[in-house]
Amino acid sequence: MPQDTRPGEGMYVTHLETPTFSGDVLVMNAEGCGKNFKGGFMLYDVTDPLNPVKLKEGFGDRTGGDAHQTHSAFVWQPEEGGPAYLVTQDEDDPLFQDLDIYDITNPKRPRLIAELDLNEFDIAQPALNLADSSLHDMTVKCMDSGPYEGRCIMLASYWDGGYVLLDVTDPANPVFIEDTEFAAIDPELADPA
Repeated sequence: MPQDTRPGEGMYVTHLETPTFSGDVLVMNAEGCGKNFKGGFMLYDVTDPLNPVKLKEGFGDRTGGDAHQTHSAFVWQPEEGGPAYLVTQDEDDPLFQDLDIYDITNPKRPRLIAELDLNEFDIAQPALNLADSSLHDMTVKCMDSGPYEGRCIMLASYWDGGYVLLDVTDPANPVFIEDTEFAAIDPELADPA
């Protein structure tokens, strides 16, 4: 990692086969642990693990000159040979758009294609003192059976908002499906026995 930068929950290797890249990619999110950190995310070609090649470093949504810190990152590719995408949790967006989606079909030239504040879909529940809900991490699965067959579904985990399902079959235009609804009284507190 660059100086004063640490990975969090978005570090793993995935295989991509796109029109512009074929190989194994190490994906890392980037959080600061000192004043000279790089935010965003990192992509490295680790097809030859003994000779990693930097594809992109410190890339992400920006306010001013620096990429925002990210706590988590996840890559998915709906079908081999087609486009590939990456989603990050954005810790620093001034508009609270904490879910960012990128096209990484060419991992040397990622493109931001969507930014969302899922609280706009009533994830926060102020009546239950759940007024401030922030994204923690997310995963995407392209479904081959069941009610979402043929669609790519993102599960986003919000601290106080619970889980959120999004249809990201068109990642530039995610569609809200549903989220966790909490009871007005926590069942664990209502029955202390």
